[in-house]
Amino acid sequence: MKRNIKFFWGLLVCSALLSLSGCNIFDDIFGSKDYGAYTSITFQIRATYGGVNSEGFHKFTVNNQVLNNSHFVFNVLSGCNDTCSGAVYQDTLTFTATIDSSTCTATQQYIDWIYWKYNNNSTNCKCLTTSYEASVTGYTYEDGKDDPGTPVISGLEQLEALNNCSGNFSTDCETTVTLRFTSSHAAEKIQAIPSAVQVKQFCSDGKIK
Repeated sequence: MKRNIKFFWGLLVCSALLSLSGCNIFDDIFGSKDYGAYTSITFQIRATYGGVNSEGFHKFTVNNQVLNNSHFVFNVLSGCNDTCSGAVYQDTLTFTATIDSSTCTATQQYIDWIYWKYNNNSTNCKCLTTSYEASVTGYTYEDGKDDPGTPVISGLEQLEALNNCSGNFSTDCETTVTLRFTSSHAAEKIQAIPSAVQVKQFCSDGKIK
């Protein structure tokens, strides 16, 4: 009789536990997880800009939010066989963004990029190099679900592909990529590449009209 009473009370306790919001007792016991979707992610991007014989504007945007729009001058000269090895660099800048989903767009632009100095009677070169690093500083996820863990960021490395440029003496370039934030506990998570380095070089032999 006592055994039946204990069994009855055990069932009541289990039922009570299972009725609690967010209770995943069996998942915890048997290792099965129901990871929640991210409802907000706050992340930082550290940008380091460098270049040779260049002047213009850097612009960086996340989901149409402008995080940086600054003037740059890289007042050193270098030959066109030197792909930014003699570049000078600005201080590293840190931008913070918050999104409410697991993806966002990031756009890098170089605007009115001109030669800092130009000699009409020789070969001239201008060069830019950019480095980005990203890290997650906070996140939230669905109530009643298992913690998906700190998001893993991927897609930043695609900023290396800066092919959309127009102009010559004055050049405008724009690249847009999709950043994806994947659960660090997911079985098939996307491998993160935390930084991107890009070099863009323009050389002109003789006078530009």
